[in-house]
Amino acid sequence: MDNKQLKQHPISAEYVVEVPFFDLDPMHIVWHGNYVKYFEEARCQLLRTIDYDYPQMKASGYYWPIIDIRLKYIHPAKYGQKLRCIATLKECEN
Repeated sequence: MDNKQLKQHPISAEYVVEVPFFDLDPMHIVWHGNYVKYFEEARCQLLRTIDYDYPQMKASGYYWPIIDIRLKYIHPAKYGQKLRCIATLKECEN
């Protein structure tokens, strides 16, 4: 699939997490670094969707590194809350 096709029909996958107690900080909200962990789970779902999970990636000799992450914390997540993380492949480069 090329970039033109991806822009018209991006590929997405979803990961839902119920915030576990051990992901909370002393203020009883999700510790800020755990959001990246949730995003990585969504990314893994996306990679499985396109049959290019980490073992296939390693075998191919090509890697898809994360080169930029930007987060804006608007409202904290709390214990037991369900969060929906969606990873979308919109563009790729050889």
